Amino acid sequence: MLQAIAQDRHKKMMDLAIAWVLRQPAVIGAIIGIRSEQEATEMAGGVNWKLTEQEMQAIEQALALWI
Repeated sequence: MLQAIAQDRHKKMMDLAIAWVLRQPAVIGAIIGIRSEQEATEMAGGVNWKLTEQEMQAIEQALALWI
């Protein structure tokens, strides 16, 4: 389900993860481990991705399966 959300927006799973973390009410920023300039460039997609309410609900439903 998570992969489908990312693919629908032409994003990667790491973008989805970053966008989701930044959407959490208690989070004002995220520290992302970057090993190279290429990784930094690749990870930028999640920082500016504003997840919709529908996407957030779908992600929360998928995550509920892990709890």
